[in-house]
Amino acid sequence: ACLLIAKRRGSWPLANRHRLYLHFGAIPVLITLAIGVVCLSVRAAGAAWPVPYLPLLNPVDLLSVIALALMLMWWRACKEINGAGVQAGMAITGLVLSFVWLNAALLRSLYFWAGVPYELSVQMNSTLVQASLSVLWASTALLAMLVGSRAAERSVWMSGVSLMALVVAKLLLIDLASSGTIARIVSFIGVGLLMMLVGYLAPVPPRQDDVAAA
Repeated sequence: ACLLIAKRRGSWPLANRHRLYLHFGAIPVLITLAIGVVCLSVRAAGAAWPVPYLPLLNPVDLLSVIALALMLMWWRACKEINGAGVQAGMAITGLVLSFVWLNAALLRSLYFWAGVPYELSVQMNSTLVQASLSVLWASTALLAMLVGSRAAERSVWMSGVSLMALVVAKLLLIDLASSGTIARIVSFIGVGLLMMLVGYLAPVPPRQDDVAAA
């Protein structure tokens, strides 16, 4: 963060060697932050006794959000240095890490509020977890498609479509195994309603070639 602030102000030591510091100086730190986000998402349940658990306001989620925010700041600072391909790769990495953290935040909430143990084997067999993940993924896909449609970013919109296709596959292959439970029924209704909103709120954006031709 200090390096990014120094670059913005044009002060020493980034005045003349900002490329060197932003690349070779920041990359090891960013890799450490990325590993930290994954480790916290996988291993930390978010308990911080005696402080009560609050979604997104517990120490684990706050540390993850700070790390992701620093990565976003670094990505923006490197726009003038990196090529389009490198920037796109870093953006995808950041989105994947954000999605991992978002899923972990949901699982932590289910651990504290619904008593689902924070263990992968138990979560995979939990009807409530699977239904909640389906709704979360569908909501994330709809948000990505909405942003892509409004910003005319076809790649973002296609990412949302891919995630929505994954949700449909999950519903057919996993959720249908216990289709009689209330949680499954609610997830099917919720995902169905979100899919109905896609065509109305987030139509496919035009291709760049079509926009240029127009």
